[in-house]
This record gives sequence, structure tokens and C-alpha cells, in this order.
Amino acid sequence: MTDIIKRADGEGKIYSIDPNSENKVYSMSIVEMLKQHYMYLYDSIIDEKYKIYEDEECMLFKEIVHIDEVVGFSAYKGSDVNQTQTLVLQHIYVLPEYRGNNLLMKDIYDTISLGRYVSIELPTHFMVNSLIEAGVAKVFDDRFVISKVPFSAPLHNFSEEEKQHLKKEYNIPDPTGISRESSIYDLKYSAIVCPPFDGSTRAYNPEDPTTKAVEDGYISQPLDVDNTYFDAQKIRDEDGEQYTSQYFKRLQDTLQNNNEAIHEFLNEE
Repeated sequence: MTDIIKRADGEGKIYSIDPNSENKVYSMSIVEMLKQHYMYLYDSIIDEKYKIYEDEECMLFKEIVHIDEVVGFSAYKGSDVNQTQTLVLQHIYVLPEYRGNNLLMKDIYDTISLGRYVSIELPTHFMVNSLIEAGVAKVFDDRFVISKVPFSAPLHNFSEEEKQHLKKEYNIPDPTGISRESSIYDLKYSAIVCPPFDGSTRAYNPEDPTTKAVEDGYISQPLDVDNTYFDAQKIRDEDGEQYTSQYFKRLQDTLQNNNEAIHEFLNEE
């Protein structure tokens, strides 16, 4: 492995895109950043089969430093090219031997201290466990997690009917890159859970064209790493509740029964 980069002052470099610059550059390639500056991190990512697509780009790229060594990176994107204060954490990667040092929360807090609002895109089950251990997320009814750091669930593969609905109801000209935000995570399904907009228990079902991913109860798709370590898809298939109103009634009951405790948790200093 290439020698780990040292930062004598313990501060990691930050690469940031300014969409208002004369160059009109709105993003940078994550893979190219790694190949150009951090080949040892890239090699470790390949060895672990951590998935970053060649065409993925970010607005903010940060070194993750432990004591004086660059042991990982994080990559953030903006909610859109004109919104630079709202960032979504796309990837965070730490070399295996340096995990367990609360580097996820340190990175998020550091980013928030830059005056940014932060959410996490499709966190892994491991990441959510880290949030729980750090005290910024809490488990209710042994299953549903409420997090002070919100999650972002990208929505894809809209039907033509739903695209037309989004264009008409939300004035979205090209509804292909929409995300839903939620502070709820299901440990059993290893998934972000977005309750229905209308307060009902109506569930989105990808096989039912009358349901809508952007409005009805939505559960994010399982990640490969969560299938490997937590049997996410297998558990969903055996449970059979993920696209049912019964599931969102279960969630609704948890939120109602723990309403006071959830409110206290989210508002504590």
C-alpha cells in the first residue's frame, strides 16, 4: 500500500466547488480525485468492493484525518447547483483498521461547522449504528430509529404516469433526480422510511401504478452491503410487509406511542 498521507496539524484538506466562479464548474469526479491524490484509499475501496460509480461527482471533497494521518474521505453534493449551503453526504470511507474512532460524526460536525445543512444519502446499517452509538439517533420499539441527522432517499425509475404527475403537481420539468428526506430508519429492513405525506398508511408499491413514490409511504431499496451483513432483502421477502399499509400502521403506532419521548430527544441540547 502507498504510504499514508500525513497532515502535521491534524487538519484535512477540503476541495470545494464554487458554482459562481468564472469557470462555471459545478462538480468534481470522486473517482478521479481518489486516483489522482489518494491511490491507497482507492485501492482499499476496490479490495473491499465498496461501490462508487465512475460518473459520480461531488461538490465538496474532504480528507478524513485521524491524529495526523489521512485515513479516509467524504464526498458531498448540493441539493441542486444553486444551493451550496445544503449538502448531502454521498460517500464516506475510512480504511478498515481505523474504523471505530467516531470519524463519521466528526466529519458531519465539521461540515455543519462550515455553515452547511447536512443530510446522509442512503446510509448503511453500519452508519446508522454509528449514529446511535454517538447519541444522535435513538431506537424506538427495538426497530425504528429517529435521527437528528436526516437521511436522503433518492427516487428513480418513475413511471410515465408519475412523471406527468410530478410535472403537473410540483412543476418539475425533468423528474429524474428527486430525493425524499426523512429522519426515520428501520433497523430490521436496513432502510430509510418516508411516511406518507397525507398522514395515512398508504404504501408505495413499485408494481402498483396507482401508488406514488414521492407521496406515499416509501421504503428505500436495500444496499448490497446490508444484504451481505444484515440479510436486508431476505428479511423483507420473508416478512412480506414492505409494500403494505400494515407496515406503515406499525410505524404510525410507534411514532404515536413514543411521541413525547421522540420530541424530547429531538429537542435536547
